[in-house]
Amino acid sequence: MKDYRIYYFTEKSNGREGNQDNFCVNGKINEDSGNHSEGTEDINAPFAVAVFDGMGGEAYGEVASLYAAKTFKDHEYQIRKCENAEELDESLSSYCTDVNKQIEKFLEERGIDFLCCGTTCAGALVNEDKLIPFWLGDSRVYLWHAEKKQIELLSHDDTEAQRWIDMGWLREDEARDTGAWHTLNAYLGSSDFYIRIGKETEIKKGDAILISSDGITDLLIDAALEQLLKYPVDKAYKILLETAYNWSDDNSTVILVTEAE
Repeated sequence: MKDYRIYYFTEKSNGREGNQDNFCVNGKINEDSGNHSEGTEDINAPFAVAVFDGMGGEAYGEVASLYAAKTFKDHEYQIRKCENAEELDESLSSYCTDVNKQIEKFLEERGIDFLCCGTTCAGALVNEDKLIPFWLGDSRVYLWHAEKKQIELLSHDDTEAQRWIDMGWLREDEARDTGAWHTLNAYLGSSDFYIRIGKETEIKKGDAILISSDGITDLLIDAALEQLLKYPVDKAYKILLETAYNWSDDNSTVILVTEAE
């Protein structure tokens, strides 16, 4: 079995009073949604990791992301047993159903029937030398190709702005300046949506998987991330952490995965 090293953090950042982000890494989640959390894990493949960004424009975003993280922890054993995209799709569908039920129950117990309570989800199933990305919302999954020194976006934002880009109406730089950049077309917490599955992608020596909420990707465009990941992974991680703390005005959560030396 191949060994991997995982660096991760969640940071409320200077612009926010609380943290509506969460994560799941090797059974660890952020139990205290108001605080910073970080760590490093060495793990054998197969494994699955994920980032969650509670919907900040709605109430209880931190509740939705915490439910999503806890439920992912419960489902992780079944998820990491998946050997292909079809099996992963089935396993994540079961996961989505469980998360949605918990969020619906939370709202029902409080007599709330007029709010959207949800979270994004972005992650990867890593099996030896391959990964399968998955996502829902606008948290992102990237692969840094060390040999080509290029970054590849493996996910596809579920936002109104991305729809406009896909239609050819706006360039990405133009779409970033619109209010639609953060308008989600899909999220975890509603039975109308299920997690998207990306293509299986080979991981080569020196490559790195970057999974991030939009607290980082709003601040650092893909070209900036590409330059950053030319540094050794541990240094790139420290720069991302400092960026989240000092410069981002949103909650930021990052998982960075590379082959252990």
